[in-house]
Amino acid sequence: MRGGATVRARGCALVIVCCLLVLVSCGTNPSGVSGLAPITDLRVVETALDSITLAWTAPAAQGDDFSYDARYLAASEMGGLEEITEELWAIADTVAGEPPVSEAGTDESLVIGGLPTDFECFVAIRTVRGADGATSNISNTVNATTDALSWECRAPSLGIPDNVPAGVYDVITFPNQLEISGIQVYVNITHTYIWDLIVEVTSPGGTTVRLHNRSGGSADDIIGTYGLDLPVDGPGSLDDFIGELSQGDWTLWVSDNWGADVGTLNEWCVGVWGSAP
Repeated sequence: MRGGATVRARGCALVIVCCLLVLVSCGTNPSGVSGLAPITDLRVVETALDSITLAWTAPAAQGDDFSYDARYLAASEMGGLEEITEELWAIADTVAGEPPVSEAGTDESLVIGGLPTDFECFVAIRTVRGADGATSNISNTVNATTDALSWECRAPSLGIPDNVPAGVYDVITFPNQLEISGIQVYVNITHTYIWDLIVEVTSPGGTTVRLHNRSGGSADDIIGTYGLDLPVDGPGSLDDFIGELSQGDWTLWVSDNWGADVGTLNEWCVGVWGSAP
């Protein structure tokens, strides 16, 4: 009896040691408890007014039933940390539109859109196995801030002379020097029968874009933002300003080309985003 008890005790001890070895092995596995390879080179390749573009290298091949799970968290919610931990991952915002997992070594990319302007956030990503929901460790964390619009406005309350094609001009002197990557132009013009009107904006570099080209028929008033909620009639488009420098005089020209209807240029603004040249 005593010998049998000794054998059983040794057997139990061996089982315990094996369990401990398994736990230690899982705890130190660099690919996470699931054994899935993590992403280690997540990076930001571009920012825009409302989006961030990410890139990374696909990790080691892991089969067909895999997907990516990308998440971001506003800097204000990071609690002073610069890495997304498991606790922060649980409260982070999920991202739609992740690409399928490609072969190992493939360049992957993802655009996180619909973000506010001038929004700082932290982003991370992990792979997920569909069969059981197992996940890799969280990738390296990257920090990014969406672009901010720099606005300059004037409210000239300038009368638009009736049926005078020479029109009227107003100038905004833009103080900030940016290499333009995007632009919006806000106008507030009250005028009956906007088919009469031509509205053009000219950059400090001399590029002219026709915002309104006698469209709109008998509708009243042009109030809104070109590049956001108003279409540019052309000739030209706001993309014509991309790559130019923002600092200097921006000119708005408003021309009335038919009689009987009058109006006023109440206010207009130029909003630019970009980087220091």
